[in-house]
Amino acid sequence: MLSFLFGLAIGIVVMLVADGRAIRNLLFVGAIAAAVVWASKADLTVISASKGGLIGSQIPEDNTATTTIKPADVALTELRLSPAVYGLGGYVLSGNVTNESNERLTILELTITLTDCRGTNCRIVGQENVSASVSVPPKQMRAFSSASIRFEDLPTLRTARRFWSSSITGARGRVVDDRQRQAKPPDA
Repeated sequence: MLSFLFGLAIGIVVMLVADGRAIRNLLFVGAIAAAVVWASKADLTVISASKGGLIGSQIPEDNTATTTIKPADVALTELRLSPAVYGLGGYVLSGNVTNESNERLTILELTITLTDCRGTNCRIVGQENVSASVSVPPKQMRAFSSASIRFEDLPTLRTARRFWSSSITGARGRVVDDRQRQAKPPDA
């Protein structure tokens, strides 16, 4: 914002100094355009893809590598699908996540499915993918909450009963180095 105001001030000074209306207008518009470009370049972080991942401020500060964690090494317990208390509706999945891998779990990817059943006749009426940012050290458990989940165009629930289920579709983590392994608490 400060960059934009500085560019605007330069444009006004140029307008006052320049002779001729057409030249003043051209210089003024050019100064404003330059100020906008300058402000946008100063305020944005440039992210560029490379073979090793992202360049710039997106590189993790601890220089650890990301890794895929097998969904079988992640367990979910005490799950709740509750109405979101913020925003314009939707739901939030919360519960506990246990990381049985040897790496720090950082991202949990899930599919949430809503099913309406009339007797034994069941149909899927909503299915959404959601992720949750977590920080679960190896062999430990933490509470988590997902981002808001919006199920679009759900049919009105009349005589059917609605059920929900979740499945882990992916898990990512950070490689734990020897210093971090030594800092973990001993097994009880």
